[in-house]
Amino acid sequence: KNGVPDIWIPIPVPSYEGGGHFHFSPGAVFELKVGKGKASQDQLWWIDVLANMGWYTKVCYGFEELKFETIEYLDLGKYGIR
Repeated sequence: KNGVPDIWIPIPVPSYEGGGHFHFSPGAVFELKVGKGKASQDQLWWIDVLANMGWYTKVCYGFEELKFETIEYLDLGKYGIR
């Protein structure tokens, strides 16, 4: 399907919303762009729809940003993974 994000991590992760309330994201989706690539309108539509459904979404420009966002989402830093 046109615009569907490149990478899906269907692992729910809690995020603190304040006041003792947590929200569980159903997972994360990433659109990976390299070089001078830009997200298409279809890709931005998917990102927006999934974000509104509670998914963590991000357009990443290069592998290093993708790696950083994945580690952040999964909170892997607490295990020494960088």
